Amino acid sequence: MKRILLLMALLVLLTGCSQAKEPVRGTEFALGTVITLSLLDHGDEALLEEAFDLIEAIEDKMSTRIEGSDIWRINHQAGEGPVPVTEETLGVILQGMAYGDFSKGSFDISMGPIVDLWQIGSAEARLPEPGEIEAALEKVDYRKITVVEDAVGLESGMSLDLGAIAKGYAADQVAEFLRSRGVTSAVLDLGGNIKTIGARKGGEAFRIGIRSPFEGRNDYFGIVSLVDKSVVSSGDYERYFEEDGKRYHHIFDAVTGYPVETEVAQVTVITEKSMEADALSTTFYTLSVEEGIALADTLDHVCVIYVTKDFRVFFSQGAEAIFELTDPDFILSSLDNQ
Repeated sequence: MKRILLLMALLVLLTGCSQAKEPVRGTEFALGTVITLSLLDHGDEALLEEAFDLIEAIEDKMSTRIEGSDIWRINHQAGEGPVPVTEETLGVILQGMAYGDFSKGSFDISMGPIVDLWQIGSAEARLPEPGEIEAALEKVDYRKITVVEDAVGLESGMSLDLGAIAKGYAADQVAEFLRSRGVTSAVLDLGGNIKTIGARKGGEAFRIGIRSPFEGRNDYFGIVSLVDKSVVSSGDYERYFEEDGKRYHHIFDAVTGYPVETEVAQVTVITEKSMEADALSTTFYTLSVEEGIALADTLDHVCVIYVTKDFRVFFSQGAEAIFELTDPDFILSSLDNQ
């Protein structure tokens, strides 16, 4: 894979600062997205290469498209019994199943048949017939995944897709690796899944722009201030196609097999672990604002920011303290005064 390694001047997303060591940044396409790693206190290009090697190793295990990967073998041997997998892949699958329980099925890593049917994000994206969707849904249920020691099996016709969790897992693993090698200040951007290591010089929080979910708007509608945190957003603007004036996006309803229909334009999750933020951003998007805020408020380590299609912004407990609205067309709102 082609890699671009750049010594930075330094611009860290929205704000800059000087560091004791020359920063270094690299960009690569992996895990189906553009990944940029910015090491702000450790100008070691060889270390950056190692970090990208780690991401590639994760992709080689968890991709649905790489022949011979753990997930490829599980999917292609569905109905033939459990398939031995690596400890890493097994751990991510088990965590995905746990998020399925937590979300009461809204998050489901066995959505492969639905994902493959719609093909959203590819040139083959299409609106399937109702009968096709119904048949695919019969093959979706994470509770039917079989785990026997280090092996994972599926019923015939089922398939796994870790696309809603693998990037977050990779970000956490890269952060752990970099910390072990002495990095204390970095920003990891895995296709919009942002993870910060430490803080800027002087202990100041990183200021990360939250993309507007509306076309024709400024790039960012607000900024979150983060230290050792992850931030992930989900919305209907990321991957979609339009047919007869209707948008069909990539976040599916596990009950209907169609893209989720909601008043929510975007949900942003801030927490320590990127894998958790990854899974929860999908989960919260499937919920109404009222349901999502209520659930988030039961998780004292998680902050959630909702944006509705009428430009209103809602917060769970703790989120308002780290968020700054920068676009005056958005309206800070409360569930108490709807």
